[in-house]
Amino acid sequence: MTSLKKTALALAIAAGAIASHAADEPKVLNIYNWSDYIADDTIANFEKETGIHVNYDVYDSNEILEAKLLAGNSGYDVVVPSANFLERQIKAGIFLPIDKSKLPNLKNMDPDGMAAVALGTDTGGSIRVPASFCGLTGFKPTAARIPREGGVPLSTTLDSFGPIGVSVACCALVDRMLAGLEPVVPAARPLEGVRLGVLTNYVNEGLDAEVETAIDTALKHLEAAGAIVSDVRFASLDRLPEINRIGFSSIEAYAWHRPLLDQHRDDYDPRVLFRIMKGELASAADYLDLLAERAAMIAEARTLWQRFDALVAPTTPMVPPRVADVMRDDETFFRINGRILRNPSAFNFLDTCALSLPCHPRGSAPVGLMLADAPYADDALLALGRGVEAVLNTIR
Repeated sequence: MTSLKKTALALAIAAGAIASHAADEPKVLNIYNWSDYIADDTIANFEKETGIHVNYDVYDSNEILEAKLLAGNSGYDVVVPSANFLERQIKAGIFLPIDKSKLPNLKNMDPDGMAAVALGTDTGGSIRVPASFCGLTGFKPTAARIPREGGVPLSTTLDSFGPIGVSVACCALVDRMLAGLEPVVPAARPLEGVRLGVLTNYVNEGLDAEVETAIDTALKHLEAAGAIVSDVRFASLDRLPEINRIGFSSIEAYAWHRPLLDQHRDDYDPRVLFRIMKGELASAADYLDLLAERAAMIAEARTLWQRFDALVAPTTPMVPPRVADVMRDDETFFRINGRILRNPSAFNFLDTCALSLPCHPRGSAPVGLMLADAPYADDALLALGRGVEAVLNTIR
């Protein structure tokens, strides 16, 4: 959800709470928000529409917000903290529980979810990983198919814009709209004779038992449905850790953020900043070598797309970890984060399209099965994904 939408939602909820007060009480809303966070006319439009006066204060760092809130008696009705500070603020008892009886507009919210589909950017898995961890379907298109204007880049080389939804058909429909194509859903491809290549190196190392079992079960059912399932080794993948010792994301993110770092370095999340600053160490020769390595590996992968209709791998090698375990310290965070991104990021490097489908038994920890196909084979992969999804739905 965008920053503007978050604030708009907060305003709408607060408006409902204020409207439920006695009619003779003054209608005033006190907001504490980031500077330059909403449109210039948002407050004026809100006041005009609701008749509620807004006292609007701003801050420019999480530390300033937290200091004021921890001091107590801030008087604010709505604040907009960053997610990485929110957990400890909740534990500190800063925020009051929501009294839903004072939110008359709550009845207008969909009890099954706030949206039919979500949009994301996938540089190394940020569509497929949340889809996998939430038991949803996520589609990473070939990067150049979808216009990226209006987005803040992480990596201009790897960024892909795509959907997360409840089905392949949902993702396919949104993908075509994003690509400026006619919004039609491709028919499901029958699995009889479909050639699936199951990667046996790199992406299958160190799997959680739940992931290994769910993937093996899914493959057996796909084979029973007529797919030709074959193991395949793509040795080039084993070189990725060395090739990506700095990586596109750090180099290109540093180039983009460099003008901001001089004035706003302290506003960056420390772990995000650490990864960005790795790009400072890269030389022009490092970047050119990285481009050449990627082009060579993409060329090597052409033999895979000639042999198979899609490659198969676990979306992530692990089931969703506990947040507290991930956030324990920097070493743990980077180790688990790297493990989570290992598999999906390999296919960003290969410039493929890729789809994550839930394949776990209902009631168990979510597991995603990833299908990948050649660059620009997006429609073919989505059609195949619908056929695979139909089989997986029978075992979930």
